[in-house]
Amino acid sequence: MPPLQLLPPPPASAAAAAAAAAAAAAASAAAAVGLNACMSHDSAFGFCRTYLECLNVRARLLVLQREGAMASVAEQQQLKKEQLLASLGQLLAGQSSDIQAAAILAVGNLNVLTCATLMEREVDVRRAAVMQLVQQATGLLSAKEYIMQPLPRMPRRTSDRASSSMTQPRHARTFDGIEEMPGFVNKVNEFVHRLPEGPKKYNKLVYRATATQGEPEVMLNGAADESYVRACLIRAVEGVSEVAADLGIGTEYIDGGSGRSASFTDMLVRKCGTSVYADASRLVLGVFEVKGSWQLKLDGNMSLQAALADENLGPSVAKVIQQAYGDAVMDEAPLLLVSNWHTTFLFSRRLDDVRNKTLQVSQWAWDSTDVPPLGAFLYVLHRAHQLWHNDAKQQLPRAGVPVTPRSGYEVQLGSRQVQLGTHFGGWRPAPSRSQPPRTSVAWQPFQAGGEGDAAEELHSDTSSLLLPIYSSSSSSHNSSSDDGAGQFDAVAWAEGVASWSSAAVAVEALPVLSSCTDCSSMCLSSSSNRRVFKGLVDGSPAALKTFNVKDHYAMSAFVAEASAYVMLQAKWGVCMPKLLALGRLPHSGVPVLALSLGEPLSTQLLKQHGTAAKACLKGLHKAGFAHGDVRASNFLLIDGKVVVCDLETCCAADEQACDQDLDRLDCLLNSSS
Repeated sequence: MPPLQLLPPPPASAAAAAAAAAAAAAASAAAAVGLNACMSHDSAFGFCRTYLECLNVRARLLVLQREGAMASVAEQQQLKKEQLLASLGQLLAGQSSDIQAAAILAVGNLNVLTCATLMEREVDVRRAAVMQLVQQATGLLSAKEYIMQPLPRMPRRTSDRASSSMTQPRHARTFDGIEEMPGFVNKVNEFVHRLPEGPKKYNKLVYRATATQGEPEVMLNGAADESYVRACLIRAVEGVSEVAADLGIGTEYIDGGSGRSASFTDMLVRKCGTSVYADASRLVLGVFEVKGSWQLKLDGNMSLQAALADENLGPSVAKVIQQAYGDAVMDEAPLLLVSNWHTTFLFSRRLDDVRNKTLQVSQWAWDSTDVPPLGAFLYVLHRAHQLWHNDAKQQLPRAGVPVTPRSGYEVQLGSRQVQLGTHFGGWRPAPSRSQPPRTSVAWQPFQAGGEGDAAEELHSDTSSLLLPIYSSSSSSHNSSSDDGAGQFDAVAWAEGVASWSSAAVAVEALPVLSSCTDCSSMCLSSSSNRRVFKGLVDGSPAALKTFNVKDHYAMSAFVAEASAYVMLQAKWGVCMPKLLALGRLPHSGVPVLALSLGEPLSTQLLKQHGTAAKACLKGLHKAGFAHGDVRASNFLLIDGKVVVCDLETCCAADEQACDQDLDRLDCLLNSSS
């Protein structure tokens, strides 16, 4: 193979240009001879092909020079990259064909600016840089090699850990049966076997090595919180998503977050694309719940059926599955995944009948020998891709899933009947060591301020507030809140808030709403622990504000805002939206405030309605409350009238708090934006 020279200077005459073009043609012919000679060596083929392409680039450049054409900066940089590729024949003289092919791949992955910079350096510097790239390139993996990588061990914690989230299963969202997913192991192994080797372009998963009992072992740190488990899973499956993209599989794993789904799940399996508020659940094909080993106390050697039938493990395992199932119903997702790193469960919902709440399940362990763990995760993406093209989501409307009866279900697990009810409060194991009270800061029962006339106005109309429940399936231990006629005394609940031990317990006292409170996937606003959806309450348009049931602080914010709305009944439609319903959504179990629907104001619109906005705040202050979070988006226009919303930061209306509200509003009204 003839060595390539760097690009010569522009020819001085047409004759010189013609001679240079002839020389380039001769070099191309010589390269073609070298190409044919190396065709029997697969690893050299890519190098020879790129070698020939670079010669053609040089010939094209000579034509540009002869015609006096000027290349753009981007074109010049691209040509310098091609020059660097062309000069590899000199830089790698004497190296094997494998090394040359790896160098071509490594340089080809560089951006044009880096290549242009390298071309301006000395030959020795260029050679050293290319050889470093070669070392990196030769350590890369093919798609199949990446998927076949083993996962490291994560040491188990022997005691309960302090967690920032809660597993809340005490809601009417229970699945009614479990059966084995047929042929899962064979399908995964067949799928992995058919994977093409492809180019070596994926980095290895790198973990630290630790000496255990004299033997080196690759392992993770022990998890102190489920967020670490989630981080490790995300790290592992991100590469799986990259492999899937290169294979033409149009689904991915992604962290759950603001606006990506209707539920508050940890991770998602979704169609590749960008989530939009108009339909937050549109791309979601699977929900992924992550737990620590102290929350989901399973290893890879125990089946799910055996765990549910176990007197000690069953309650905690059932709680986690219920939580994931509720999220799947909320997002109309056909797949559910649950993992504690050591064991991962894949659940599939029945598509033939949305009313059938039986789940099919399969599982694999981090060190599974039946299927490669990363291969199983890749197969899940493949399965989700198929479900998307089969319009599976359209077969699982959330409104079509029946609400769990008060008594729960009896699930057949082998020869044993297991009762899966709707509340598991008594099953939570006591921590094996004391934990810091995570809710002590967040949980402060709501207290209104105000004296004299203000206090009298506040309580004048709130001796009783009966809100519709639309369901007879509220929890049995909450029967005191249900008068038997489908109504819920919200005032009695709000006045009892101070007696609850935590916000989560207060939420448990709320009734379960039925599908008459219809929550769509149209997200009006979203944050990490709140969502506001457009929906219907008894046929009337409503804004449904949901809160993350797993988060202590979100629960406290919900209780504070719900209490404020209940105690300010006299101000509904005057300076705040009307409360249409209060309770928990079926299946997902998240607490919800159903409010009259309005249009949020921009800063410019707020300035046009400044007098009305100030009157809203003063009306709130007169009733004994200060808002605490005055911003343009917290003012709504409902039927032509300005009202204030988002009362989760409400506090006692002392003089300082009221002044801060009005000062903040003045700043908005006088801003230049």
